[in-house]
Amino acid sequence: WSERYDRDLTDVFAIQDEIATSIAGSLQVKLSAESTTRRHYEPNAAAYEAYLKARYLWGRLRPESLAQAKEYLEQAIALDPKFALAHCGLADHFLNISSAGLVSAHKAMPLVREEARKALDIDAFLPEAKAMLGIVAGVYDYDWKEAERRFRLAMAHDPVPPRVRQWYGGWYLHLVGRTEEAV
Repeated sequence: WSERYDRDLTDVFAIQDEIATSIAGSLQVKLSAESTTRRHYEPNAAAYEAYLKARYLWGRLRPESLAQAKEYLEQAIALDPKFALAHCGLADHFLNISSAGLVSAHKAMPLVREEARKALDIDAFLPEAKAMLGIVAGVYDYDWKEAERRFRLAMAHDPVPPRVRQWYGGWYLHLVGRTEEAV
């Protein structure tokens, strides 16, 4: 199966939805009503592109690539201040540089909390932001009950974003001794 899609890139999310629906139709898969509805918030294309560039650079895990990722996240936020996932990405950035030992936890973790709260102020249902606050509660505040509560809220989202599942396993379940469940 193949098909050509020549479209104006002004609404990349509509194109993604059209292609996904077309592929599912060709595979004769019926999508649920929820999966065919539009996302809660769609950032502008330039902000989304900056966010994707940051995500790519995170994966390189080098000090210079992490610095570039931060710049792209800040650019995404400047281009679209209502892009909650970019704020959450910035929280993840601060968590990453603290985990790598590039910045102290006392400097980074309050920034993780601040960016996650900004994300939740924009989108109160964003599971990534809830999970970030769960990480802060557990590994920085040593409040494991609050960490569990935050992660429960994040994991209640359907579907659970892969990064949230990863954080839940690595930053909560494993650390509280529920290793088999974490795996």
